Amino acid sequence: MARYAIGVDVGGTKTSAAAISDDGTIVGNILRIPTLAERPRQEVEARLFQVIEKTLRSDSITAEQILGIGVGTPGPLDLDSGTILDPWNLPTLHYYPLKQRLEQQFGLPVFVDNDANCFALGEAYFGQAKNMSVSIGITLGTGLGCGIVIDGKIFQGATGTAAEIWITPYLDGNFEDILSGRGLVKLYQQITGQKKTAPEIERAAQQGEKKALEVWQQFGYHLGILLAYLINCIDPEVIVIGGSISKAFELFKGKMRETVMQNICPKPRENLKVFCTQLGEKANIFGAARLVFENRR
Repeated sequence: MARYAIGVDVGGTKTSAAAISDDGTIVGNILRIPTLAERPRQEVEARLFQVIEKTLRSDSITAEQILGIGVGTPGPLDLDSGTILDPWNLPTLHYYPLKQRLEQQFGLPVFVDNDANCFALGEAYFGQAKNMSVSIGITLGTGLGCGIVIDGKIFQGATGTAAEIWITPYLDGNFEDILSGRGLVKLYQQITGQKKTAPEIERAAQQGEKKALEVWQQFGYHLGILLAYLINCIDPEVIVIGGSISKAFELFKGKMRETVMQNICPKPRENLKVFCTQLGEKANIFGAARLVFENRR
């Protein structure tokens, strides 16, 4: 009998879910629902339950075929208990016992990890990092995330907080202050005195606006510095860039790579691989589903 896992990606903007087979086949469609993260906890929880319930009711699978539910969610998390701690983009779910509530609701084993780790795991099994022993996934969007996968397993570190690079001090703040949507907005405002959203800055650059192009060059430089730190510490075979900002990869790729090459050890330069995701949001869902398969063998 074929077995499946429900992979769930909880974000500050939307929540997505799908039934996934062990070989990465999506059963039916990916279901999406607005998270409405600012609403009361009970309402956010009800919407999460709703998208999972709809996925479980697929005509293509039976309840007996479902091994469990894997969830990727913004951190920080208590991985042992599966509790969401205090992510700024899920303000009404602070200290929310996610694993406990889902197991109570659906009667299935639930496995939880942060969304960047799930992205990295999804890429390691089904994306640009497939068949690589050591890989890193970077998510650039509302915030900055990172996951490290070694021999098909997420590297958690001693306390489950490995790769929380966003908080690392950099310039006058930390890396997330620059390598995020709000960082792009700030860079553009510093250069032009005007305020635009990250998608607007991308469109302006695509249309040839010189100052917008300069913003993306600066973004690529700062990202290159971060990647150089990671390469010198972890020595990965490949780094995969995802998140909403990765859609502008071609605008910052050149400066990013140039900066990396100038700041890493000689040996990694010989075969450096930094790719943009081709899976997009599916990487997060695939990675969440892998949590189930890896823990239910």
